[in-house]
Amino acid sequence: YTEKAYEDVDDVVTENALKYLNDNRPDFMFLYLGKTDEMGHRYGWMSEKYLETVHDAWTYIEKVYETVKDDYIIIVTADHGGHGRSHGEDISEDMTIPLFIYGVQDKSKLDIEKANIIDIAPTICALLGVRPGEDWEGSALYQN
Repeated sequence: YTEKAYEDVDDVVTENALKYLNDNRPDFMFLYLGKTDEMGHRYGWMSEKYLETVHDAWTYIEKVYETVKDDYIIIVTADHGGHGRSHGEDISEDMTIPLFIYGVQDKSKLDIEKANIIDIAPTICALLGVRPGEDWEGSALYQN
């Protein structure tokens, strides 16, 4: 790993994702901005370098939003929180993640108050109108 290797990764991934969206108009797309995770592990969550990378990630999220806001539902989340340079403990810093859902027409069908990360995939299935896996543990946060 070198920091230079990660310098433009989120920018490149976002630009390629936007090109793919514009060219193909898929029903679903997953965009992973991984630099924040790398910087959290490398420099520590809430470090100056981490917070700079979070700011940059929001810039890319805004770019996606401005491109697709009227055509897609957008879900922004993270796979984990963190403290120091690690994660995985049963503490709020590790277990609390952001969750934003934009574009749902009938917001009364959406309830994210008690959301858990395992609810995200079933929620995506509900929004797409497909059945989730039978052995999945989470519940859809959106009710058709």
